[in-house]
Amino acid sequence: MLISNTGQSLVVMNLRTGEQVQLPPGQRTPVLDSKIPFIDDSFVLISMFNAGVLVAYTDAGAAYPGFPTTANPADSKRIPPVDPDYAAAVAGAAGYSTIALSSSESDAAANLARLQAAYLASAGRLVIAGGTVYINDRFLVDDDAHVVTAPGTTIKSAAGSNTLLIGTAPLDESWATVTVTWAAGRTASIAWTGHGRQVGDDVVLQGGTPAASWDNIFTVTSVTDANNIVVDLPFLPSVGPGGTVTAKRCIRNPYVDVSLDYNFANNPGGTDMDRMASIFAFVSRGEFHIKTKDVYKYGSMLAGAADCDLYVESFVPVNSDTVKVYGPSRNVRVHAVGQAAEDTISSQGLEPAAFIGYMPCKGVINGVEFIDSYCRATTAGSGAAVIYSDDTYSQRGIKISGGEIYAGGAIPAVTIKNGSGFSPASTLLGDVEVSPAVIGARGAPALDVQTRAGRVIFAPSVIVPPDAATTRIVRVPNGGVVEMLHLRGKRFDMAGWPSATGYFAEIAGGGIARELLIEDCVFLGGSALRLILSAASSSCNTITLRNCVATGVDGLVRIDATPTITPKVIIDGGDYSGVPQGVNARTSMTVVICNSPKFADMNLGVLRAELAGTVVEYINDGSRILTGTSVDFVALTSAVINFKAPNLGVDIGATGVNKAAGNACFNTGTGRGTIPQNRPVVCDGTNWFNATNLSHTF
Repeated sequence: MLISNTGQSLVVMNLRTGEQVQLPPGQRTPVLDSKIPFIDDSFVLISMFNAGVLVAYTDAGAAYPGFPTTANPADSKRIPPVDPDYAAAVAGAAGYSTIALSSSESDAAANLARLQAAYLASAGRLVIAGGTVYINDRFLVDDDAHVVTAPGTTIKSAAGSNTLLIGTAPLDESWATVTVTWAAGRTASIAWTGHGRQVGDDVVLQGGTPAASWDNIFTVTSVTDANNIVVDLPFLPSVGPGGTVTAKRCIRNPYVDVSLDYNFANNPGGTDMDRMASIFAFVSRGEFHIKTKDVYKYGSMLAGAADCDLYVESFVPVNSDTVKVYGPSRNVRVHAVGQAAEDTISSQGLEPAAFIGYMPCKGVINGVEFIDSYCRATTAGSGAAVIYSDDTYSQRGIKISGGEIYAGGAIPAVTIKNGSGFSPASTLLGDVEVSPAVIGARGAPALDVQTRAGRVIFAPSVIVPPDAATTRIVRVPNGGVVEMLHLRGKRFDMAGWPSATGYFAEIAGGGIARELLIEDCVFLGGSALRLILSAASSSCNTITLRNCVATGVDGLVRIDATPTITPKVIIDGGDYSGVPQGVNARTSMTVVICNSPKFADMNLGVLRAELAGTVVEYINDGSRILTGTSVDFVALTSAVINFKAPNLGVDIGATGVNKAAGNACFNTGTGRGTIPQNRPVVCDGTNWFNATNLSHTF
């Protein structure tokens, strides 16, 4: 859609998503088709359209059909979206050409030739009709293409074609050898004979070193002449690229809305990229709506993509993945519906050598959001949603939001892992957010962090119960490393889950979580369910429960023996009722209680120290609230506690209360040497002293 502002002042148009679109005076401003349904048809806005201050056009400049003329303050009406039926209606009003292809499989080659000719003759504005129509090779679109299939029309691969069905023109273009020059700052010059680029276009570079920077997608900021351009750099180099640099153009502003049938049953011989139904590579500001069925490998793919929206539906029979995002890519959004025999949605900067042929290009990924997707794993692959890391390219800003993500058998719902053959210690994976509306664990975790990652946010709205009590909802297994695992602002109702000794989250032996932060969450538990386990030989610097509520769970945190570092657990505020134990310390560690947490009937101890040789530093600001049968601490089997708690009432003669230099508390015991009851005390490592009269000792 194009919206013309015929007035003299800037108009800011609200969308129901909370976004805004600025409409400068005297200009026609494009609005992505994906945004059209969310235009807020309020009285003020509709009045401006009715008065002619704002005018809606199709992308071709025709009057936009179906635009409302009456205000809708209740927001119950949506401006018509662009689905296949509506796309055909818009096409008819916007000067599209329609081509009816043959439904005879023997006409596949002739269909493709007619299709290509019609595409060129219509300047890329084409409606494809004819029911189930066959082609025998890839159909490629270019700049400003608007290609749709008419209602009831599907493009099908003829038997024995073994080919990609639809893609973008640069796929079949050769890489141009270019010279990249950098002197200073955030721009570089590219000498590229006959580049054909204009300001605002994007280009993909490959082969420059270091690859982690130069295998990327760049925006043209100025055109020097027919053979030289200047591009913006998304990083600040210290030197220009080494090696041999090659380049490809990105096509601009394509729109594709098609139904595809790869016909894998009769096309099992495809190789590399010809195993895909659709590939949109080397593309910027594109929008794609793809329905696929019976695909060999990927229903669709984005690669070398910037500022694109991809909608994919993949129907059974499904043989592999629904959609893949390869690098270099930035600011892309994917909406996927499918049940994949392998991964439903995934992103990846670099494939292992065995699958490098799948990639049109490779490189860094910045800003990929999988939105409102429905993803279901089967019993193979790595997960319903997978973020694959490697040891060359970074991925930043990966987000899975809304929709439903389901595990399958022993396959996790969401997996963060390194590609085969890459080293987890060398992966370059930044922030990942996992916040679907619904996530389901079965015999595998809902979230499995198997490799090195930065900050991982886990915030689903609903968790479907696992099949077994041994299933962890969140797991960092052996080899997994996460800098921060962050659970925030959600309610987890586990009352109906399988019971035994299950844990919500586990740092398994060999796993590392630098920081585990759980804040503003509610846990409604069932018998013998516990929240967090840091297993033997795992590493977790800090576990924090901040302003959480838990009731009915069997315990909050358990830290097993032989960690690779000395862990710390912080309970910062919150309300824990009907939870028999807080921190079960089976190794030497630090426990911090602060900001008035409430413990009701925690009869096994807010701190429970176990196993001989365990020494726990207990920092408690004394603000905690104990009710019912709750007790501050229990020390078993020669475990001892060092109190750093001047305001906490402690009987300094009780079992497990250690005499160590720097200890401090408020003595509640009687007959403790010459120290009276209810006095602040300090320790020098040998004796306790009354802090108000140092002559009193114990």
